[in-house]
Amino acid sequence: MNKLSIALRIIMGVGVVLLGLTAGFLKRSPWIILPLGVAFTVLFILGKLRHWRIGYQQEGLKGLAAALPQTILVQLILVGLLYFVGLGFGFLLYPVGYVQQFGRFDVIYTLATLCGAGMVGGLIALIERDLPDPIQRALSRFESDVDEEDAFYSRHSYHERDVLVLRDSMTPEALFHSDGVPASQGELRATQERLGFLLPESLSAIYRVQNGGLVTDIVVPMTEEDPEDDLSEVRHWFNPFGGNNELWPLQRLKTLYDVICEHADPDDPDYADQFPAGCETMIVLSRWYDQTLFLDYGSGASPVVGYVDFKKSDWMERAIYWPDFETFFGLLRRRADIPD
Repeated sequence: MNKLSIALRIIMGVGVVLLGLTAGFLKRSPWIILPLGVAFTVLFILGKLRHWRIGYQQEGLKGLAAALPQTILVQLILVGLLYFVGLGFGFLLYPVGYVQQFGRFDVIYTLATLCGAGMVGGLIALIERDLPDPIQRALSRFESDVDEEDAFYSRHSYHERDVLVLRDSMTPEALFHSDGVPASQGELRATQERLGFLLPESLSAIYRVQNGGLVTDIVVPMTEEDPEDDLSEVRHWFNPFGGNNELWPLQRLKTLYDVICEHADPDDPDYADQFPAGCETMIVLSRWYDQTLFLDYGSGASPVVGYVDFKKSDWMERAIYWPDFETFFGLLRRRADIPD
């Protein structure tokens, strides 16, 4: 988006707001809200063509048709607010007079709004047509050569943004952002002896590639999906490695109990609520504030994988679990945000 298109967007935005206020200020009929709402909807879609294109590729015509009533409703509410604010100012400054009946002027006013702002919107679309396609820009962030057939569109639930998700499953080699030092068999053995738990073989295989570190842009479904399912149907994904975006190295792995003990005294009753039930058998793999990815050995020698924000009082109901680390890792996918 260049400076000219940004300036035109600002002009169009300010213009349509003033037109909504003016309709009320001139004491036009409240019925003008309906055609102006439709005009505002058309202008909104025109200004968001790229996003509607992504929506079409995600959901098809059925998805767009489902989104249209909500869009119209929002624009009607916006026009209504502008109209009544303008009407209030109109009666405040010119108390003489009355609200007009709906007539030809209102139709012309609406058409003029649509045509004038539509021309500006068309000019913006013309200026931006040579800009890099946002989907292609997202694809270019992947190091390997991929095209749109290699990915699908979804939603990042934390950032509330559209994301492009690669169809290919994750590999230990592709997990990390940059090359690092692999863990030795001796380090793996020492870590397991220190923790008192055996790490899943699929997790140990990752540490043999690299002993933790910064991971690539990764997401996992917010629901407990089967890796064999069509993951393109999943609408909400999130990053299980938190804001730090890292897998802890072996030397840093410890129980959730020990992690909390770093800032809270387990013998102090005031800190009792900071120690979740079963935290002694949870091995933290990654943690950002209270958002934690962990192995839970509470049910036996073979751990389940969990992710939860322990700051929430109802964390037990909110927790997402996978039956084992292999299932969890099989659901990981690389992603890229789709730019505006």
